[in-house]
Amino acid sequence: MEDLLQSAQSFIRVLKSNNDTSFPSGLTKITIARAGWESKALYLPRKAGVVLEWLLPSIYKEHKDEANPGQLDLAYWDLLADILSDPGDTQIEPIILRFSAHVWINTFFATYAATPSHSREQLSNRFTHILHVVWPILIQRAGLDALTECVGSSFNVIYGIGIKGLNENLNAMFNLVLSGFTHSFVNSNVTARKKAYGTFCQHHFLFWLHAVSVLKITHPLGRRVYDLGTDVLYNPDSLRVALENNSASKTGTSISSVIFKTSLKDDPIARTLLVYILPHLCKSYALALRLHRSAIFTGSPLGTKTREQILQMTGNFLSEIWDFLEDLKEIEPAHIIWKTIADILQVVEEESLFDPVNSQQLTGLLERVNKEASSLLDYALDDSQSILMTHALDILSCLHRIEPGLIVSSVPHILQCIVIASSLLQLPAQRFLTQLILYYSKTRTLPTLVSLLFSALATPFSHFPHSDPLGIYRLCVCSSLLSVTFVNELTQAFEHFVTPGQAHELIILSSNIVSESLRQISQVSPQKRVKLDSQESKVSTGSTNDKLAASVSFALVSRFGASILRILISSNSKKHPFEARERYLEDMDTSISKAIRDAIVSLSQQLKSTPSLGKRPRPSHLERPQWVQHCLCASLLRFWYEVLDQETLHLNTSEVLSQLLSDVLDLMSEGIFPELQLEAGRTVLALQTKPMALQTTPATKDRPLKVVLDYIERNLLSKMGHIFSTSDANVSAFHDCAEKAALSLWGLLLERFLPALEASAPIEQLHRLVSFIARINAAAIFTSELETVIKRAFNSAYFWELPRLRESMSNLIETQTTAFASFDTAPLINAMVRGETLLIKEQIMLCEVSRTDAESAAEIFSLMHHFPPEYLSKVSKVDLVTRAMNADVYVSALNSDLEPMLRGVEWRAIFRSFISNSIKDTNLKMARNLVLTPTGMAYFALSPQNHAPLSMYATSTLDLMLAIQIATKGDDTYIKNTVDYFVAGSMFQEDQSFIRRYFTQFVEALINEFNPSSFRQHTLAHLHQSCATIEPGLQQALSFAVEGPDDKFSSLEDFIDAWHALISLKHWLGIAQSPNATVVNRQLFRRTVNVMKAATPNCPTVSDAFLAAVLSTLIIEVQTTLQTGWDDMGGMLAAYICFVSFSPSAMEVCNTVLSRACKSLSPVQYGHGLNLIREMLEDDNEVPSRLTIIVRLSTVFLRGAPEKTSKILYEHMSRCLFVFNHEALFTSGSSELRGHTLEFIQCHFTDRAATLKPSDAMYTLLILSKMLTGCPEHDAHTSTSIFKAIIYILDTMIRLRRDLLNPLLPQLAIVLRQLMTLVRCVRPHLGSKQHRLVADTLPRWINPSEALGSDDARALSRLLSAFTTKYLIRGYDTHEQKATSLARPFARHAPYVLLAYIQMMNDPLSMVAMSVRRELEPGLFSLCTMMGEHGRDTLMMQSLDVGGKALLKSIWKEYNKQRYIGRG
Repeated sequence: MEDLLQSAQSFIRVLKSNNDTSFPSGLTKITIARAGWESKALYLPRKAGVVLEWLLPSIYKEHKDEANPGQLDLAYWDLLADILSDPGDTQIEPIILRFSAHVWINTFFATYAATPSHSREQLSNRFTHILHVVWPILIQRAGLDALTECVGSSFNVIYGIGIKGLNENLNAMFNLVLSGFTHSFVNSNVTARKKAYGTFCQHHFLFWLHAVSVLKITHPLGRRVYDLGTDVLYNPDSLRVALENNSASKTGTSISSVIFKTSLKDDPIARTLLVYILPHLCKSYALALRLHRSAIFTGSPLGTKTREQILQMTGNFLSEIWDFLEDLKEIEPAHIIWKTIADILQVVEEESLFDPVNSQQLTGLLERVNKEASSLLDYALDDSQSILMTHALDILSCLHRIEPGLIVSSVPHILQCIVIASSLLQLPAQRFLTQLILYYSKTRTLPTLVSLLFSALATPFSHFPHSDPLGIYRLCVCSSLLSVTFVNELTQAFEHFVTPGQAHELIILSSNIVSESLRQISQVSPQKRVKLDSQESKVSTGSTNDKLAASVSFALVSRFGASILRILISSNSKKHPFEARERYLEDMDTSISKAIRDAIVSLSQQLKSTPSLGKRPRPSHLERPQWVQHCLCASLLRFWYEVLDQETLHLNTSEVLSQLLSDVLDLMSEGIFPELQLEAGRTVLALQTKPMALQTTPATKDRPLKVVLDYIERNLLSKMGHIFSTSDANVSAFHDCAEKAALSLWGLLLERFLPALEASAPIEQLHRLVSFIARINAAAIFTSELETVIKRAFNSAYFWELPRLRESMSNLIETQTTAFASFDTAPLINAMVRGETLLIKEQIMLCEVSRTDAESAAEIFSLMHHFPPEYLSKVSKVDLVTRAMNADVYVSALNSDLEPMLRGVEWRAIFRSFISNSIKDTNLKMARNLVLTPTGMAYFALSPQNHAPLSMYATSTLDLMLAIQIATKGDDTYIKNTVDYFVAGSMFQEDQSFIRRYFTQFVEALINEFNPSSFRQHTLAHLHQSCATIEPGLQQALSFAVEGPDDKFSSLEDFIDAWHALISLKHWLGIAQSPNATVVNRQLFRRTVNVMKAATPNCPTVSDAFLAAVLSTLIIEVQTTLQTGWDDMGGMLAAYICFVSFSPSAMEVCNTVLSRACKSLSPVQYGHGLNLIREMLEDDNEVPSRLTIIVRLSTVFLRGAPEKTSKILYEHMSRCLFVFNHEALFTSGSSELRGHTLEFIQCHFTDRAATLKPSDAMYTLLILSKMLTGCPEHDAHTSTSIFKAIIYILDTMIRLRRDLLNPLLPQLAIVLRQLMTLVRCVRPHLGSKQHRLVADTLPRWINPSEALGSDDARALSRLLSAFTTKYLIRGYDTHEQKATSLARPFARHAPYVLLAYIQMMNDPLSMVAMSVRRELEPGLFSLCTMMGEHGRDTLMMQSLDVGGKALLKSIWKEYNKQRYIGRG
C-alpha cells in the first residue's frame, strides 16, 4: 500500500489501470482510493477531482453491468460522501455534471434494490447526504425530461418498498426530487411542459397511481406525490388545449382518456386504485380550473361567464366519471362504486359545483343518481346489504344538501323504506331525517313533512307480506322515524319554526289521521266463529289480514301522532291556540274512549274464559286475532297515557279507564303481550295520581300497587334469581321483552310516581317496595340497566325526603339486621386467629344465625352505602356498626369453614366499608375495642381462604383500620399494639402483600396526622425499637427480591412502598439512616435501570407506580441525609430523567412524588438541585427529548419550592431565561419542549411575580417574539395551548408588573403585532407560491390548515382590554400606590397594533373568520380608547391606503356606537 501511495503519479496510475490483478492480495482500487484520500502525506493539487474522475464512472459502470446489475460495495458510496462533504476542490462541478440527474437517481435506486435490507438504511443515509450536495448542481443543468425520468423512477421505487420501507433519508430524498421537478415544471416553457405531460401520461401514470395508493394521500409524502401528478395532469396548457380543440360536450376528453382508458388495459389493480382516488381527482380538477381560470378562459372576461364555463367543464368531467363507474358496476363490488359516488357528491357539495341554472348536464346526472340510490333502498331490510344501503342514504343526504329539489319526488319512497330499514341503518337514516327537518324548517313547511311521515307510517305492509306481523311491527317500532333522537329534533323545530296557525293545522291533521286510522279498524268485518268452507275460509283470512294491517298501521300512526300532539298541546308551548285544542280533541277522545272500552272488555272476557295460566298461550305464540287485539289495546293505552292524560285537558277517557281499573289490572297477568303489560302498568300508575283514585274503597285501594309489584317480582326479581349469592353474576343485559317491560315499569315507578304512591299506598306494600329496592340494588352492580335506574332514583332529593318511605326503610333495616343484634363474637375471633377449624364449626352451630340472614344483611348494608350522612341518627349508626361487625365475624367464620360462601369476601367488604364510613362521619369510638387488642388486629388482617378478588376487600379493610387509627387520636395503646403486630407478623413473606400495604398506610397516616411530641416517651422508645427490629428483615427480603428474576422484580411495588415507609418513619422519629439503607436504595435503582434497558414487547417491564415507588426511596434518602446530600441529589434527578424517558406516562406520578418531597428539602439541598438542573439545561450535548424532561423537572422544583428560597429561585429563573433566549432549540424545537418552556415561565410569573427584574421581562419578550416568528415548516396540528400560554404570560406582566414594561413598550407592541396576525387563515384555492406567502409568516406551532378559533381571539381581546384596566403593582415596595393602567404610556404604540389588524384584513391572500372578528372587537375598542383621535388621524394620514382608511373608519364608527359619553 505504501508503495502505491509514494507519489501522485503512482496513485493516478493505479486508478487508471484496467484491473485489480496487479495489486497485492487483499487490495482493491476502492481500498487504495480510500487510503489515498485519507492520506495526508500524499499531495495532489486536485485530489478530489482525480478520485471523482475514477469513482463516478466506476459506480455507473457497476450499475450498467448486465451480469450483476446494481451490485456495488457500500465503500464506493461512503468514499463519495466523504469527498463531497469536504472536497477542497472548486472544480468538481464539471465532473459531477458528466452524469445527468436521472443517471444519479437510477444508479442509486438500482443499488438500493440490490442491497440487503439490514444495510439499506446506511446506504440511504449516505446517498441522501450526497444528493444534498450534488442536487443543486444537477438541477441547474437538468432538463425537464431528465427530471421527469427521475420522478418516474421515484414512483416505481415507492411502489416497490411500500410505506413500511420508508425512512427519514428516503423521505428527504424523494421530497428533494419532487420539489425539483415541480419547480422546473412550473418555470419551463409550453413546449417542455407539453412533452413532460405526454411522457408522464404515457409512461409514468400507472406508477404514480400505485405510489399514491401505497402511501395514501393522508401521508405527507403521499400528498406531495399526489399533488405533483395532478399539477401535471391539470396544468393550464392541457386544460386550454382541451377547451380549444373540443366542443363543449367533449371538454376534457384528452385528460379523461389518460385517466379512464389507460388504466383499463388489463390492469384490474390499477382500475381499483383509480376508483379509490377518483373523488380526489375530481376535487383537484375543480380547483385547477379555478386556479388557472385566467390562463384557460382568455377569450372571456372573468366573472359570471367564467363560472358558467367552469361548471360546464366540471359537469362534463363528472359525466365521464359516471360513465366510467357504470362500466365498472359489473366488475367491481357495488359498495365500492357507491362509496366513490358518495365521496364525489361530497366534493360537489364542498366546492359548489352545482348550479340549477347553468348545470343542465349535471342536473340530469344527479337525477339519475337519485333514482338509482332510491331504488337501492328496496333492500333496506336485508342486513347483508347494510353497507350498500348506508352509502345510498349518504348519497341521498348529500343530494338533498346540494339541491333539495333533486329528491323531493323521492322523499315518500325513501321514508317508506326507512320505516322498515334494518337496525344497522339507524345512523345514516337519522342523518337523512335531520336534513329533512332542516330543509322544511327553513322553508317553514313542517306540516308537509309531518304529512309525509304519517303517510310512510300508515303503509308498512306495502313492502312485505303478512306472514310475520309481530316481526314487522317490531321492526317498524325500532325505526329512526320513531326514535327519541328524531322526536327531539322535531320538537326543537316545532318550538322555533312552527307558527300558531301551523300548530293549529298540525293538531287537526294529527287528530284526523289518528281517528281515521282507528276508524279503518272498525270498518274491517270481524272473523266469524263458525265452521267455514274453503271459499269462506279464504275470505276470513283476508279479513284477518286486513285487520292485521289496519292494527299495525294504527299502532305506528298513533305512536308518532302521540309524539306530535304531545308537543303541540304541551302547556309549555306558547304558539298553538289553547282555546281551540280541546275542541279538536273531543271527537278523537270519544272514539278513543269507546275503542279502549271495547278492547279492554273483549280481552277481559277472553282472560276470564281461560282462567288457568297453563292454558294461556305464550306471547310469542299468540294467534293473529289475539295478537291484533293485544297490539291494538297497547296502542290505545299508550296514546291515552302520552296525549289524553294531560292536566290541562278535561277529557272523558280517564273516567272510562277508572271504571275499568280492575280489567286493566288483569292485563298484567301472564299470557299477555309484554308491550300491553307495560302500557297497562303505566296506565295503572297514572290513574293512581288522579283525584278519583282517592275515592276507591280500601279493598280496591291495595290492589294496584300490589299487582304492579307482583309483575315486577315475577318478571324482574325472580329471573335474576339469587344473583347476589351466586358466583356467576355475568348478567349484562335483559334480552326478554317481559324483563325489559318490567325494568321500564320499575324505573317509572321510582322516578315519576313514587311520591303519589307513597302518600296513598298501604304500609305493607311500601315495606314490600323497599325490600325490592334493597334486592335490586344488591344486583345492580352486575347489570348496567338496573344500575342506571337505581342511581337516578338515589340522586333525587325527594327520594330521601318521603316520610312513609323512610319509615319503611327503617323497618327493613331492623328486620334484615336483627339476627346480628347481639351475640358473642369473641370465641369465633379467637378460633379464627388460631386457625382451629373444628372449634369454628362448633361456634357456628351454636349461633342462631343462618346464611340467609347474612345475605339479607349484606343486601341492606349495601343499600345503606347510598344513604345521605344525616339519614340515620347517631344512635342508629352505633347499633348498626355493632351489627355490621357481628355479621362480618359470622361471614368470616363461614369462609373459614370447609364450605365457604362464594360471595363472602364481597359481603365482608360491604360490612367493613359501612363501618369505616360510619366512623368517619360520626367519629364513633365504640368500634375501637375490637381492633385495639392484638387478637382483633390479627383478625382484621386475616386473608380470605378462597380465591375471590381481594381488591375491594383489602381497600375496605385498610380504610377501616386507618379510620379507627385516626379516631383514636393517637392512642398509645393502639399504636403499640399495631407496631407489635407488624413486628410479630410475617411481613417479609412474599404472599403477605396485605400486611405490607397496611404498614405503608399506617405510617403515612401516622406521619400526616400526628406529631412525635404528642406521644409519650415510652411509646417513642417502643417505636424506635420496632424500627430497629423491622429494618433488618425487610432489608434482607428486599435485597433477596432485587436479585431475583425480572418478572418477580417488577412485582415488588408493595415491598418498596413498605421500605419507603420504614425510612420515612425513621426520619420522622429523628433516627439516623444506616449505610446499608443507602446500599439497598442504589441496588434497587441500578436493577430498575437494567430491567428497563432489557425491556421488550415480549418481556415484562415495570409499571409507572413501581417507578414512582423507587423514586420515593431515593427522595427520602436525600431528605434524611445529615449533610448536604449532593451526590444523592444528583442520583435522584438522574433517576427522574431516566424513568420519565423510559415511560412518558410516568411523568405525572413522578411529578406528584417529587413536588411533595421538594417542600421538605433544606435551602442548601434545594439550591444544589436547581444548580444541577441549570447545568443540564446549558449542556449543548443534551438530546432534545431529554431537554423537555429537564424543563419539566425545573417546573416541578419551582412549584414545590420550600421556604427561604426566594433568592435561589430568583437567580435560577434569570439564568434559565438567559438560556432559553440564547438557545434556539427552546423556541424552535419540538412542540413538547416549547410547551414546557412556556409553562415554566408562566409558573414563575404567576407564583412569584414580585421577584421579577427588568432583565427577566426583556428576556421573556424576546423569547415570546421568537416563538411568534414565521417559519416555513409547521407542526401537524395547531397548538392552541402555546397561544394561550403566551397570552397568559403577557397578561400577568401587564396586570402585576406593569413597572417593568414601561421601558419595553416598543418590544411589547411588536409582540402584540405578531399575536394579532396569528388569527388569520389562508384563503382556499391558492397556488403553492401564494399559499407559502401566508404560511411562512405563521410560526411553527400553527398549521395553516388549522387556524386559531374564536376562543383564542377572545383571549387576545381580553389581553388588549387589560391595558385600559387599572391594577396595583405586585412588588416588594411597601409605599402606598394607586391603581393605574398602561393606557397612557402605551398610547403612542397602540396605533401600530391596530395597523397590524388592518393590514391583515386587507391582505388578499388571507382571511379572518366572522366569529374571530366579532370576538376581537372589545380589544380593538381598547386600542381605539388608548390612541384617541390624534392617533387615529396620524394613522390615517401616514400608514394607510384607501382600503385601510375605509376599514379604520368602519372600526371607529363601531367604536363610537359603544363608547360611553357621559350621558345617562
